[in-house]
Amino acid sequence: MRVAYASDDLGPHDQRLLKAAAARHEVHLLTFFNRAQALPAWIARDCPSVRVHHRRFEAYPEVPSTAGRLRTALARRRDERRYLAAFAEGLKAIRPDLLHAGWIQSTGWAAALSGFHPLFLMPWGSDVLVWPKRSRRDRAKARLALRAADGVACDAETVKAEILALSGIAPDRIRVFPWGVDLDRFRPLEGASEVRRRLGWEGSPVVVMTRQMREVYGVLEFARGFGRVLARTAGARLLLVGDGHLRPQVEEALSPLGPCWHAAGAVENAGMPSFLQAGDVYASFSFSDGASVSLLEAMACGLPAVVTDLPANREWVVEGVTGFLVPPGDLEAMAERLGRLLADRALRRAMGERALAVARERADWRINAGTMLSCYEEALNLSPRASFTGAVTS
Repeated sequence: MRVAYASDDLGPHDQRLLKAAAARHEVHLLTFFNRAQALPAWIARDCPSVRVHHRRFEAYPEVPSTAGRLRTALARRRDERRYLAAFAEGLKAIRPDLLHAGWIQSTGWAAALSGFHPLFLMPWGSDVLVWPKRSRRDRAKARLALRAADGVACDAETVKAEILALSGIAPDRIRVFPWGVDLDRFRPLEGASEVRRRLGWEGSPVVVMTRQMREVYGVLEFARGFGRVLARTAGARLLLVGDGHLRPQVEEALSPLGPCWHAAGAVENAGMPSFLQAGDVYASFSFSDGASVSLLEAMACGLPAVVTDLPANREWVVEGVTGFLVPPGDLEAMAERLGRLLADRALRRAMGERALAVARERADWRINAGTMLSCYEEALNLSPRASFTGAVTS
């Protein structure tokens, strides 16, 4: 099967999904990635058979801008029209048997406007849970994309419920399965941590957070409140892994605390296990999440978790069993639960072992990758037609 895989993010999720699809099908990557000067190195390294169709636009898909608000808005609307036309042109050149699109306000929306079928849509989470609540336009884009799809897959029941509320499509068109993790790489550490040794943190209690530094993930708020953890646990350390436009503010918030923290920046997924294995407890202060792959990776490394009490997190973290759930935005509750775990090695070990068992039982990517590929066949069967109209409207 010839598959057009459309995504502009090109993050760790895309890395695993593309690799799985390319192992079985002829895959063409249609992308307008413009967050960096070059495409991520993993595409050529891990997906050498994938044929890349790449164009860049100045201001769309949305990237941080230093231009004035009006100038930025006009540039984005201009590039948005060009984006839709280029998306349709790319599909005409590829002539796929199936189109797989991800973020529904960009590639999913463009796919719906293109008129191509069969269309398989795989929302990321925030494009369903957060963006439709930001504006009528984002909500309309989501509804159009979801209703056009022949098949939809998501990673949590809470995301499915929101999809149904947004679109009114039949529930049997939606498959729910966690995207999971590579359990061969994400596993408990055997021996000493090289990351701890390099940082000089041997013997210190370490909190690790592996979230991008964007508003939705609450990293800045957590950084502003980390002093509360220090007040409860002398010698505690914070290891941040991830990048984003809020990083300067995060580092500024932590700087008065002294050398108790380290921001590692962006780390490729292949290097992520060593950072998680350097931690004692995983933390996430996110305001919205689907089935967080960052959380599943931490559980697979045997870490107990302290995360915000969100519906999708409840599908994985059982209060007092595999970790703790705290109200979103409640820094005092987060600090108290982290302090409790950092002070009690036996509790950490017991919770971590139970978290590991859950990850091994439900979050094996080798199994879930096969589920995703079976969704391709379902979308083909459900599609009313396999055609491309080339109809593009703005």
